[in-house]
Amino acid sequence: MGWLRNLFKPKDFYLDAIILLQSQPKEVTSASLERLLSEIGIPAKPTRDLGDLLVSTAEFRFRLFSLPKPYLPGRMSQDELADGVNELHLRRALLEHRACNSVFVSRDTPIEQREQTARIIAKVAVALSDETTLALWESQTGRIIIPTIENMEDLRRGDRRKAFDEPSWDAVSTLNTIDLLEETAEARHRFPEFVAAFRKSSDPSDFIVKVPLSEPDTGHVEHMWIQPVTIEGTQVTGTLLSQPLFNRTFNKGDLISLDSENLTDWACLIDGQPLGAFTEAKVREALLPG
Repeated sequence: MGWLRNLFKPKDFYLDAIILLQSQPKEVTSASLERLLSEIGIPAKPTRDLGDLLVSTAEFRFRLFSLPKPYLPGRMSQDELADGVNELHLRRALLEHRACNSVFVSRDTPIEQREQTARIIAKVAVALSDETTLALWESQTGRIIIPTIENMEDLRRGDRRKAFDEPSWDAVSTLNTIDLLEETAEARHRFPEFVAAFRKSSDPSDFIVKVPLSEPDTGHVEHMWIQPVTIEGTQVTGTLLSQPLFNRTFNKGDLISLDSENLTDWACLIDGQPLGAFTEAKVREALLPG
């Protein structure tokens, strides 16, 4: 389903980052990063590449970028970023951080190395954290955590799912409920176009629907893509295409059913042309720095 990737983001786009929000700039050099990696049992020699520190071996490849100014996704100001955030420590982190360090996996990391590298950057992020680290932001989910003994230990083990399981803030969920109402309404209004094309098509892999999955224990909603199997009236049933990051009730491959009035987006290929994905541009903008 390469057409879906092209529909949602620029060609070859890939970014998986953990961003440290810091109270003051923290310079990381090739030598200091090499020492840090050695201390956590990762023997590798960083090099400078395109302004980043590149760490590349036969098993993994990641980059580190230091920015002596705040991390501002979606081109927001710090005041806008903290607007409506009442939790004291998180509000302080969003308003008062003055710099950030981003350790990330990008498109130049081979696909077969990305899962392993994702665990490694979690360990590196912990090693980089110190008294200047006010919060950690995960780019793929848009979630922020305030460092605690427990979540830092989870990251040290490479268990990002558990570390970010109880976020202090969730950018995507906030965006979905506030800023995506118009896009979601359009997706629901135009769903008959999707249904008509689905019933004419002989290739179901050209069709996906985004659905909200609620975690019973926490009430947190995770929006996931399913591939429809049947559409009967307003009832859509499909196969969950990926493993939820935080919802433990559902698993990849599960059959999910919902009323089309509750979907949040859809995308398909009609006569070779992609259609839909009404929410994706705003979601992507919310997770990337301006």
